[in-house]
Amino acid sequence: MNRLSYVLLLSVFNAASLMAQRPLNPRYLAEFPTAERILLDIRANDPQETAARQMGALFQMNRILGELSEGRDLRNQLTYDEQSLMTSYRLHRSEIQQSLADKTFRAMRGYEQDAKFRDELLKRYFSPALQAQWAKVTSEYNARIQGGGNVPVTGVPPPAAAAPPAAAPSKQAANAVGPPDPSIAKARASNVDTKVFGIPLGEPLALPKCNLFGGLFGGQPQPNCIADADPTGLIAGLIGDIGDIVPGGDNVQTLQLADGNCPTWLDGCEFFAIMRNGRFVAARLRTKGRTVETAVSKELRGKYGERASMQQRFITPDNGSKEFQVWDLDWEFPGLHVEYKVVDATVNDGAVLIESESIYNQRKAQIKEAAKPKL
Repeated sequence: MNRLSYVLLLSVFNAASLMAQRPLNPRYLAEFPTAERILLDIRANDPQETAARQMGALFQMNRILGELSEGRDLRNQLTYDEQSLMTSYRLHRSEIQQSLADKTFRAMRGYEQDAKFRDELLKRYFSPALQAQWAKVTSEYNARIQGGGNVPVTGVPPPAAAAPPAAAPSKQAANAVGPPDPSIAKARASNVDTKVFGIPLGEPLALPKCNLFGGLFGGQPQPNCIADADPTGLIAGLIGDIGDIVPGGDNVQTLQLADGNCPTWLDGCEFFAIMRNGRFVAARLRTKGRTVETAVSKELRGKYGERASMQQRFITPDNGSKEFQVWDLDWEFPGLHVEYKVVDATVNDGAVLIESESIYNQRKAQIKEAAKPKL
């Protein structure tokens, strides 16, 4: 079982356990189907059509969930239950997409924005009361947008204490960003390239939220954008032993790349941005494994130079395949560390980790501590 499948299974188990132990927050989440049920329900005669419909349904469910939150999704104020369900939908959609030759939004064949298909899903899975609630929320949202107003941040708050009074937007934004990582300043002072796909490390993410409908952004191709804020526990499983979430990390954002920025060796046009104090401090890129070793090495050497440390590894797959060798690469710069593992624990995927020196040191300390005998 590869790492992604393991995380998907774990997320399903956690979701089922939560539902059995306590009411979900908000309670209407109990009506939402699990990703597994959607995959069982949505079928077609043609495998590509099945994949398109399943991905479209998962995408539409995330959209419906976001709309029912009445703007809280745009402010990263979703409850843990909402985040977990949205992450499960997204991870299952991603797993389907990675199995296809076409890994772009086009593979969904328009089902992600098909109103008739969405209505079928609403009627199939939700009670008349929840359908009416969704219709009311979206109607008010559309009326507000047409009137030039702002989207309110209302909906169901977490069950803890009441939220404090909202601060002015400018002050709130300032409070959300903490002190900068001194390692990034050190790297910049040494003229080290601290951008990842043009996105600067050490700064807040100045990117739009991805278009829920995919495709075009106001008539233009979708740019680099923020897909989701993910529950740290689930993403930690995806990132694994070469990218553990460091203590104090605010969250992990999934960044979707514009088609023109997406290299062919990247496994899906997205990567994980690890945040600290509201700032982008590390990136984890998933590659297509040993089949793209030459392409990845060439691009990394072109960006970071030829002076990389090389480590030879002999890999023996557990499926009985023949042993093979790979050469991992490592760059140490003032304030920045870059690591390329040709294959990770799954043997199918590889990874590139770009991180500030302080994040790298903390991660290595974590790994070292975890390796100590516990007896």
